[in-house]
Amino acid sequence: MRRVILNGISYAVGLDWFLLQKMTRAEVIQEAERYDDKSDLVVILKEQYALARSGKQTWRKTRSLAASLVLNGYPDAVHVYPLVDADTNSQFWWVIGIRKGIVSGQTDRYFDNRDDAENVAVSVQESLGVPEIKFFSEMEGMEYLPSYIGQTKKTFLNDPALLGCLKDTAAIKLLKASAVAIGLGLGWWAVDAALDYKATQDALKQARILTQNKEKRAKELAEHPEKYFQSNWMKTPEPDAFINQCTPAMFHFPTAANGWQLSSLLCSGTSLSATWQQTPLSDYTHLPFNAILDAKKPKIATSNKNLPALPKAGRNAASLLTQQDAARRLYTLTQHFRLNLKKLAFEKRQTKTVEKIQLSCPWVKATFELADIPAFLVADYSNLGKALSGIPGLIVTEVSYTKKNWAIRGELYAK
Repeated sequence: MRRVILNGISYAVGLDWFLLQKMTRAEVIQEAERYDDKSDLVVILKEQYALARSGKQTWRKTRSLAASLVLNGYPDAVHVYPLVDADTNSQFWWVIGIRKGIVSGQTDRYFDNRDDAENVAVSVQESLGVPEIKFFSEMEGMEYLPSYIGQTKKTFLNDPALLGCLKDTAAIKLLKASAVAIGLGLGWWAVDAALDYKATQDALKQARILTQNKEKRAKELAEHPEKYFQSNWMKTPEPDAFINQCTPAMFHFPTAANGWQLSSLLCSGTSLSATWQQTPLSDYTHLPFNAILDAKKPKIATSNKNLPALPKAGRNAASLLTQQDAARRLYTLTQHFRLNLKKLAFEKRQTKTVEKIQLSCPWVKATFELADIPAFLVADYSNLGKALSGIPGLIVTEVSYTKKNWAIRGELYAK
């Protein structure tokens, strides 16, 4: 059992509940020893009773919380409350299920883990057939729960919810002796108690299975977190395929058309986007390549040209380098080709909560930009593309040309 303090009164949770079946107190005492000879505390209500072990603690002037709720007209429901142990000051979750004034023998249970408590509550609601199941927050619980025990007085005289002693005193021995003659009724009580105990054990077994399944699921999530993060980069075309398609198309693209001057050109791999600048000879009737005028700047026009689809790559996270090694490889490449690495910035590693489990992305992304690339290096696009493809986790997202300046932008993925 565990002790909680509500409204200044001591309550116990974690008792074993059984139907009374019109038994006398003497019969209850006798059957209590048959069920568990170490049970030494009892609560007897009108239609059921509960047993508990005192252990090494004293439970004087302590009431059963479940019994107090029944006596105060608690509704038919299965509820889970976060409570605090008054002896250890540790938090736990208490499951209580009541139907027609009867405490379910599968409840009045406490768990150190909230998920275990919720799993048992769901199972109990299905078997008990009550319409309501609710998982209270600490604040909600402290408002709702005391409302059903708020009128409890601090007098302990004739209080059915008070934990009573089940010790072998002389009076109890006399009661037990008088119960020997009862006989037949005990068989039915034993069957009912056994069924109730079996239902409790089945619920706990199901809860353990659910816990094991959760642990298995948690292991699967931990082993394969890549399934839950954006991974389009794995299939993005290889840099050499990207550059081998973009660069020739850009070189052969006209720098002037219908009196319009090419201002910038951008290749995304599968399309060319051109920006045109108006000149005194520009023809507004026939814009170059079906270009569209800028609504705010009529001296600017833009056009697009589609390129063939590129083959998808087959990357995987296992081949990635560490952040430091990946950066070194890119620095080495820029040094070899004498490129200007204008930007290389790694982002913060992504995290995500899946089924209440915190996952970390197996990779981290950086963006980079190679700026002011000389035209003769761009002309040698085959070797440049091959070198970029030699860095695991590197992808090219665009090649651009602006005012005779070439640039390559992309992303670099690392462990």
